[in-house]
Amino acid sequence: MAVDTGDRTDLRGDGRVILYKRAGLKDPVWQARIRVPNSTGYKRITTKTADQREAERFAINCYEDLYIHVKTGGSIKSKTFKQVFAEWEKHVTTMGHTRKGGSWEDTIEGVRVYALTFFGPMRMTDIGPVEFADYWEWRKKNFNRTKPSNGTLRRERTSILPVFKYAVSKGYITAAPDTDPSKATLERRPTFTQDEWRKIYTKARDWVKEGESLATWRQRFILPALHAECAYLGCGPRPVASACGSLPRAA
Repeated sequence: MAVDTGDRTDLRGDGRVILYKRAGLKDPVWQARIRVPNSTGYKRITTKTADQREAERFAINCYEDLYIHVKTGGSIKSKTFKQVFAEWEKHVTTMGHTRKGGSWEDTIEGVRVYALTFFGPMRMTDIGPVEFADYWEWRKKNFNRTKPSNGTLRRERTSILPVFKYAVSKGYITAAPDTDPSKATLERRPTFTQDEWRKIYTKARDWVKEGESLATWRQRFILPALHAECAYLGCGPRPVASACGSLPRAA
């Protein structure tokens, strides 16, 4: 049962979910202080709303999420990305080489340059797919020399992921978030219009007939057919040249 004392409300009546407003502010929003069974300390979080009903729903949902989080082995006092990075850095420097025999120094530096700058003050429990989507967008606009390609971002993801796996192993989070960068937009090459295709077909057919008496007629006959086949399959000149080069020459 909720206990209301002006700008402070105990939503459950047991002190586990408290809503309150900070004094001295012109337009204060509701803050929440939450603690759950079998955990030490409590979590403070803003509901970002001055509407009490919305704040109550937000606080109760947050309490239930935290309850499940602690129940499955998590901690209510989540560390920041910067704190976990520092722990992880000390941990991996004692491990020697990576699984592929590489140096951890490159991986550490790959995280420090950009991810630590962006995620540093964030709580590990607050970093999810939405935050990573924001990070990838930020990353595309923040670089030292050249704008990173999608392949570069995927390699960077490989460096960041061990930090979250370490956090899982320490119980700071229950699972690593979805960290995949968005797929690059496919840039299609311009193609022929229907009228252009008709013109190509007609001209090619006439070109073949004109060369019936020539020694190169066979090549003239094959080329338009090959061109039409490539258009149907969406195959470019490089794969065709590679495939033709691997075939035995006709006698």
